[in-house]
Amino acid sequence: MTNELVIRNARLVDDRVVDIAIARGLITQVGDGLRGHVELDAAGRLTAPTFVEPHFHLDKCFTGTQSLELLALEDYIAAEAEGKRTASADDVARRAGLALELLVEHGVTYVRTNVDVDTSAELRGLEGVLEAARRYADVIDVQAVAFPQQGILQDPGAEELLREALRRGATAIGGHPQLEISREDSERHLEIVFTLAAEFDVPIDLHVDESDSPTSTFAHDVALHTLRRGWGGRVAAGHVCALSLVEPYYRDKIIRLMARAGVAVVTNPTSNLLFRALRDREPRWRGLAPVRELLDAGVPVCFGQETVESVYIQTLRHPDPLLTAQILAHGAQLKSPSDMQVLFAMPTVVAPTVVGLSAHGIRPGCRASLNIFDAATVVEAIATIAPRRWVLRDGRVIVETESAVRLHRREHRPAPGGGARTDNEPEHRAGAP
Repeated sequence: MTNELVIRNARLVDDRVVDIAIARGLITQVGDGLRGHVELDAAGRLTAPTFVEPHFHLDKCFTGTQSLELLALEDYIAAEAEGKRTASADDVARRAGLALELLVEHGVTYVRTNVDVDTSAELRGLEGVLEAARRYADVIDVQAVAFPQQGILQDPGAEELLREALRRGATAIGGHPQLEISREDSERHLEIVFTLAAEFDVPIDLHVDESDSPTSTFAHDVALHTLRRGWGGRVAAGHVCALSLVEPYYRDKIIRLMARAGVAVVTNPTSNLLFRALRDREPRWRGLAPVRELLDAGVPVCFGQETVESVYIQTLRHPDPLLTAQILAHGAQLKSPSDMQVLFAMPTVVAPTVVGLSAHGIRPGCRASLNIFDAATVVEAIATIAPRRWVLRDGRVIVETESAVRLHRREHRPAPGGGARTDNEPEHRAGAP
């Protein structure tokens, strides 16, 4: 097989500089001195698998038309309900398409998106997201999660809508047990979700303990259901904020159970740092899942960005995984060089596993979907939020970024015979390492 493309001088996360050969959209060889019909010189730039976004809400993007400063999650859910009743599938497709473009520009080629399936949105949101996925199928893969944003028991009719969504193209089932009004209803909520997952043989993506209450311990229930149903490796728990507030002995028990059950955690720093502890006085808790404890226990942890310009947060939302990584680093106090490696692995290694991707990496047989950064190392890439010089999907360049900085400064040089001469010539620095 003739190599169609060879990326030369690609620096991997372990600092090796290699050539990467590609044919028919797949990586065929990784080594030295490889030859191809076309060659692209990475010039020592960091080269890694493209990012996977494991927790997003495409249907909510660009819906923030007014500034809402509410205290309770339930109030935001109620505030967005009317907009969902009037939004058409075409409108959702348009907005979701804009968000997909932003994701791709920042090196994301796979996104798992929750889509509201409830008696307000019905199936219009799903129809719109699936249409956007078709329009952008050449640059990004979309996995749609049927998500009961208004609860299941609390929203009569939602269960059948979820089932119909799975028939019509959703490939994962979501849930949010804390939205029910009693512990018994929350337990029934989880039973319905796990039953639908088994019925359609799909993974589960849950919102869990998105709360400021130390008594919110649905993570424990999720782990139990996962263990008893044998669904390990196919369940993701998003947010898991309140776990940080649980009494340490019980928290350790829950974390150990999650690791045993095979439940992954997707933390969401761009929302939780802004939404949690709104009623608390200073000093406030950070609002995040206990990331270090989860990692130490062997629980798979990655991060999700959530959305762009929604009714929840109109500002401070930018779908660049490097920016999200940096925010998580500050919030969870991850700061050493080894911590940076852990952060960088979240969207490139852990998230692909969480969403069920195989053949995502830099080795023969993997899809040739790669980010080439204007940085030489992982530390530099996160610290500078380095541009993606090139983004490749299946061996084809889909994004190319060129950047340059001109610094205008005064240089004082001795003039002939004394005094000083001032030059004001611009200095040029290309955006490359």
